[in-house]
Amino acid sequence: MANFGTGTSECKISRSQSTRIRIMGVIERLKDASFRSLRRAIRLWSRALVQGAEELHLPVESSVLYALPHRSLLDLLVFDIACEQAGMPMPRSPCTTPTLEERRSFFFLQRPEGRLFKRPAMRSYSERLLRVQTHLEHHPGEDIEVIPVSVFWSRAPGRERSFLRLLISENWTATGRLKRILSLLFNRHALLIQFGRPVSMRQLVDEQLPSNRTTRKLARLLRTHFRRRRTAVLGPDLSHRRTLVDSIVRSAALAQSIETEMERTGEKREKVVRRARGYAKEIASHVSFRVVRFFDVLLTFLWNRLYDGVRVHNLERVVEEAERASLIYVPCHRSHVDYLLLSYVLYQHGVALPQIAAGINLNIPLVGPLLRRAGGFFMRRSFRDNPLYSAVFNEYLFALFSKGYSVEYFLEGGRSRTGRLLPPRGGMLAMTLHSFLRGGTRPISFVPVNISYEKVIEARSYLSELRGHSKEKESLFGLLRSFKTLRQSFGTVYVNIGEPLDLGEFLDSIRPDWTFGDPRPPWLNDAVTRLGRTLAERVNAAAVVNPVCLVALAMLCTQRQAIDEESLGRFLELLLRLGREGANPASLQFEQRNPQEIIRYVESIGIIQREAHPLGDLLCVDGVNAILLTWYRNNIAHVYAYPSLIACFFVGHRRLTLEHLHQLCDTVYPHLRSELFLPWEPHELRQVTEQWVRTLVDCSMLEPEGDGYRASPRYSNDYAQLAMLSRITMQTLERFYIVVALLTSRPNQSLGRDEFEQWCYLTAQRMSRLHEIDAPEFFDRTLISKFIDGLGERNLIRENSQQKLVWDERLTEIIDEADRIIDPAFRETVMRGRVSIEGAKQEAPPEKPQASTPLHQYVD
Repeated sequence: MANFGTGTSECKISRSQSTRIRIMGVIERLKDASFRSLRRAIRLWSRALVQGAEELHLPVESSVLYALPHRSLLDLLVFDIACEQAGMPMPRSPCTTPTLEERRSFFFLQRPEGRLFKRPAMRSYSERLLRVQTHLEHHPGEDIEVIPVSVFWSRAPGRERSFLRLLISENWTATGRLKRILSLLFNRHALLIQFGRPVSMRQLVDEQLPSNRTTRKLARLLRTHFRRRRTAVLGPDLSHRRTLVDSIVRSAALAQSIETEMERTGEKREKVVRRARGYAKEIASHVSFRVVRFFDVLLTFLWNRLYDGVRVHNLERVVEEAERASLIYVPCHRSHVDYLLLSYVLYQHGVALPQIAAGINLNIPLVGPLLRRAGGFFMRRSFRDNPLYSAVFNEYLFALFSKGYSVEYFLEGGRSRTGRLLPPRGGMLAMTLHSFLRGGTRPISFVPVNISYEKVIEARSYLSELRGHSKEKESLFGLLRSFKTLRQSFGTVYVNIGEPLDLGEFLDSIRPDWTFGDPRPPWLNDAVTRLGRTLAERVNAAAVVNPVCLVALAMLCTQRQAIDEESLGRFLELLLRLGREGANPASLQFEQRNPQEIIRYVESIGIIQREAHPLGDLLCVDGVNAILLTWYRNNIAHVYAYPSLIACFFVGHRRLTLEHLHQLCDTVYPHLRSELFLPWEPHELRQVTEQWVRTLVDCSMLEPEGDGYRASPRYSNDYAQLAMLSRITMQTLERFYIVVALLTSRPNQSLGRDEFEQWCYLTAQRMSRLHEIDAPEFFDRTLISKFIDGLGERNLIRENSQQKLVWDERLTEIIDEADRIIDPAFRETVMRGRVSIEGAKQEAPPEKPQASTPLHQYVD
C-alpha cells in the first residue's frame, strides 16, 4: 500500500508539473503571437529614424545584450523592427556564448512604477543581467557586449500649452504606456532609435571588483549614456518662457545694470524694470513643438519642391560633441534659407534644435512669430548706445548657456552678397566669451558649418544690389512674392560640418593663465579677434566644391568667359586633382562626378550655354550670369588660392629657385590669409609650399630644374592650364598692387589714412570698369582697409604724429617683384591713368568703421 501510495503521489506531481508546463507553453505562444501581430501593425503604421547601427558593424550571430532604459513593450516592439531593418542581432533571439544560452538578448535598466503615468524606479537589477555577469565571472575566455539603445517618441524641445501635445511629447520624465500609445497614434513618423557604443562586460569583470560593484558600475555607465543622449536629442529640460524672462529680470547681474540705467536716465525703478522685461520678451524664443512639427512637414515639402536633395557631411561630429558640451553652431551666411536648413538637418538626424540668433528685421508679421516658436531669438542690429538692452541680452545668453542650450548664430552678422566669407563680427563672440568666463555653464564647443548652394534663391536680388541698387527691406509682401520660386529648381544643397572647437581648449592655447570668475579680462578683445579668425578658417576649411562653383571658377579663369568643351574638361580635371592631392584640410568635400558629367549637369540647370561651331562647340556665359558666377566662384576661391598664387609667380618669372619662391610666398601669404581665411600658420608655410609644388609637378605644370623649378613650355596645354590657374588669385594681387603702387608714387608723409583709402577705392573702381573686372569685391572698401592694416602689422607703413602715412623702402622691392607678375597693361593704366589725389579729396570718404563692428557694403 505504501509503495502504491507513493507511486500515486509521484504520478500526481508529475501530472501537475506537466499541466503547468503546457499552460506556460500556451501562454508563451500567445505572447509570441501577440508580439508578432503588434509588431506587424506597428511596422505598417509607423516609421522610425535609426541611427548608430551602421557604425557597429555587428553580424547577426554576435554575442550582444541590448540595454533599454525603461521597461516598455512598445519600446521593445519598435526596437525589434529597427534591428531587423539594420541587419543586427534580434533582441528576442537567444544571447549565446560557447557555454551560455540566455533566452533573450535584452534587459531593461529601470522598471517605471505606476499604471498610466510612469515614475522611474530602480528597485533591483535585471535578473538576466545578473545571470550573464555571474557566468562571465566563471568563464574568463568569454565576452558579451552591452549595447545601450535609446527610443524617443515625439521629440518636443519645449513646453506646450496643448494638453494632448504635452501628454505625448518626449520629455525628461519616464514616458508611460498611455503617452507612448498616443504618440504612436499621432506622431507615427517622429520616432527616433539610437544605438550607442558597446560596453564590454569582460573588461568590467576583469577589473575584479566585488560583483555588486561591477553591476553598479555598469548601471552607472548606462545611466550616464542615456542622460547624455537625451540631452543631445531633446536639449536641456526647458523652463516656461515666462519663468525664463522672470529669472533674467530678477538676476543679480541685471540688477546692477538697472541701477546704472536709473542714474543715467533719472527714471523710476518700476519703469526701468518694465523696459528690461519688454526687452527680454522681445529677445526670447518661445519654442513650440506644434510649430516645430509644422516646419518639419512644410520644409520637407519645400526642399523636395525646390531642391534635388540636401547632402550632409560629417554630422557625426555634432553627435559626439552634443553628449559632452553645449554647442554653438557658427555657419556661413549666404541665404535666408540658412536659418531653416541647419535646424531641419539637425532635427531630421535626431539632434536637439538650437536657439537661433536672428536679426530683428526678420521679426515681421507672420514670419516672426513662427521663427520665434521654432527656436529663434531676435536681436537688434546695434545696441551699443543702449546699455540696458545690452545687459538684458547678455543675461539671456548666459541663461541659455548655463541651462545647456545649443545656440546658432552667424559669424558674419549678415548675408554675404559676394559669396566670400565676410570678416567675423565680434559682438556675439564677445558675449559668448563673457558668459563662459562667468562660470557655471557646461563646456562650450563651437561647430563650424559650411552651407553651399548650387543655385541660391536670392540670386537676382543679389545681382541687383551688386549693380548698385539699395537692399530691399524684408516684408510680408516680399515673402509672398518669393512663392513664385516654387516653380523653379535650385539644384542640390550641401551642408558640411567642420572641425569643432572647444572654447576651454582654445583659451588654454592662447591664455594658459585664464580662470573663471573674471568675465571681462584685459585680454578679452584680443581673444575675440583670434577666436573669430580661427572659426572663420574652420568654416572655410569645411567648404564643399560643388559642380556649379567648380564650373563658375573655371569659366571666370578664361579671358572672355568662353571656352571649348575639351579645354574646360581638362581644367576641371585639374581642379579636382588639386583638391584631392594637394595640401588641403581634411574637412573639404569635393565633387565625385567626372568632368563630362559635371559639364552636362551645369548646362542642364542653365548656368552655362552651348554655342554650336563647325570647329567644335563652345561653352560660354552671358553678361548677366558672369556677375552671378563670381558669387559661386567666391564660395570656393580660397580652396585654390594658394596653388594659384604659386602659379602666378611661375607665370611671371618662368623659373624660380625654391628659396626665392619661399620669399615671395612669405611676402604675400599673410595678406592672402587675412582676406580669405586660409588655414596654414606661418611656421607651416614652407612645408605647404613644397607640397603644392610637388603636386603641380605631378600635374606636369612645373618641371624641376637645378635648385628650383620652371614653368612648362609656353603654348603647351600644361602651360595654358597653369595660366588659367593663376587667374584665380590675380585679381586679388592686382588690388594689392593698386594700394602699394599708389602709396609709393607719392612722397613719404604726404597722405592721411582716410584720403589714401578713398584714393585706392576710386582707383580700384575705375580699374574694374576699364579692364572689365566683374567682381564686386575688387573695389571693396573693407578689403582695401584690411590690406592697409596688414601692411601696418608687418611694419611696412605707419602713421606719424601728424597722422600722415610713412612707408618703408621695402615696398619698392615689392613693386619691383610685382612688375614681373602684374599684366603690363594693368600697371600702365594704374600709373598713367589713375584718379588724381585731388579728385579723391573732392569726394568725402565714408565714415570709418568701428574696429569691433567692421562695415561691409554687402552686408545686411
